[in-house]
Amino acid sequence: MEMDLQQLSTDIEGLVRRIEAIPDPVIREDVLTLVRSVMDLHGAGLKRMLDVLCSSGEPGRKILAAIGADDLAGSLLLLHGLHPADTQERIAKALEKTASDLRRHGASAELLGIDNGIVRIRLGGAAHGSGCGSSPNALKAAIEECIYSAAPEIASIEFQGPVDVAALVQLDVTGCAPVRT
Repeated sequence: MEMDLQQLSTDIEGLVRRIEAIPDPVIREDVLTLVRSVMDLHGAGLKRMLDVLCSSGEPGRKILAAIGADDLAGSLLLLHGLHPADTQERIAKALEKTASDLRRHGASAELLGIDNGIVRIRLGGAAHGSGCGSSPNALKAAIEECIYSAAPEIASIEFQGPVDVAALVQLDVTGCAPVRT
């Protein structure tokens, strides 16, 4: 039976809000400490599993890469600061996910660099677009969603470069699992 992960995430967020609203400060702090302790225990267990995989050589590293590429498992690794890929690699892969949609409509996005948590992206567009009527803001929002999903630890995204509005498309970002908190 497949769990509805979006519903589970929504339920957890609702419970955290209810816990934070508990009027008794002692009970509220005890419950929050319990939640943090369970999270820390799970993080330590995940780290130990990753250490075992890494110590088993190339086969283990391949398994770890596959786990990191999985939307759910990768999100859990990000949550605990254990993802095997660094920030730049994850952002580059997120941009790869958008590349075919962008190319199909004569647009592009290039990672220029990451400085102090600020990701710089160069947007480009062809003069001959699809005329789909998407705005530059729609393109930027779709790219941002993919990047923030891959690297929720970044502070912000800056876009550079002119983009021909006629070349823009509302990207399909279903391959970008939202993990931004």
